[in-house]
Amino acid sequence: MSPNKWKKHLALDPRVLKVMISLTLAILLFPVMGTYIVYPVYVFNAIYVTAQMTKGSSYRSGVERVAGTIIGCLLAAFLYLAFPSHHYLVIPIGAALAVLVSYLFTKKFTMVIVVITVMVLVGKGDGEPFVFMKDRLFDTFVGLTIGFFVYFLFPKPRKEEVDHLFYHDARHLLDQITRTYQLYRDEAISKELQAIWRELLAFRIKWEDMIKDESFLSDLEAKPMYDLLYHLEHLLQHLDILEHLHEREDIQSYQELLDYHSEKYQMLEQKISETIMANSAL
Repeated sequence: MSPNKWKKHLALDPRVLKVMISLTLAILLFPVMGTYIVYPVYVFNAIYVTAQMTKGSSYRSGVERVAGTIIGCLLAAFLYLAFPSHHYLVIPIGAALAVLVSYLFTKKFTMVIVVITVMVLVGKGDGEPFVFMKDRLFDTFVGLTIGFFVYFLFPKPRKEEVDHLFYHDARHLLDQITRTYQLYRDEAISKELQAIWRELLAFRIKWEDMIKDESFLSDLEAKPMYDLLYHLEHLLQHLDILEHLHEREDIQSYQELLDYHSEKYQMLEQKISETIMANSAL
């Protein structure tokens, strides 16, 4: 990959660089804060959690880590106090309750709640669990603070850099659809279509998560990208219909419908190609 392309990728996805800077800053601060930081690994874990692609996802990951740590600590403390002489026996119960709490509040499996609950019950069951929880929370907050500080130092990526990678990915996807369209009259393309639909979905999720976050682009700047995603999806729908029609034994009775979708496909393909070429030249 050329140096210029590496530069654009790092500008758009600065996670590696953010982690390196954050870890370096944490190490430099350690002589000053080392007396207060009991578990340095949790500082580094929190830094890693905040190293997301966008401001919104960094914030959500940080909040989830803090909330998960607090809930996990409270749940473990409750179980430790409720069963002071049998804390090892309630480890499976604690893990199960952590999973339940995670699902009830987030509708997903938040691993940190389970990990913290089990760590307190296993690692500090014979020691001082409340001291451990205090130190664990403090170290997490230190890591999150460093991670957020470094993140907000990063400049907003230039629109040209975002455009370059978006339209490069769109071109790759369009080329796959075009090659498949050229095959559909001569051979079955159902497997190819399934693979392209999966790739299109991943492409859409990736870019929607990025362009809806204004730390990348404003709504006005992102609109052409939304439009292109919409057109790519409809282009593939036309090809899907053509493939199904072409497999019918009475294909002649559907000639008018075939002509209609073929025409729509070609018009849309040309429009998408022109859009990509126009923006790739920026």
